[in-house]
Amino acid sequence: MNDYSLLLFPSSHDAIRTEKLLRDRFAVTMMPTPRRYSTSCGLCLRFCAADQAAVLAALDGQAVRFQLVAAGAEPSA
Repeated sequence: MNDYSLLLFPSSHDAIRTEKLLRDRFAVTMMPTPRRYSTSCGLCLRFCAADQAAVLAALDGQAVRFQLVAAGAEPSA
């Protein structure tokens, strides 16, 4: 199982800015927000849950708004 977390955003500007801040350091994927979560912009970033502390540290002090969701696991192939 591959555990993952999501960052949800109130605006597409925050989502795009966050992706630019993280993409060179972490394996992040921009994707539509799953229906079970509600956000105003409809975009989220998915990343490995093992990177959660480092991702949050990288965003500390940055001018982006987000909500962290520990989404769970996906079946392994």
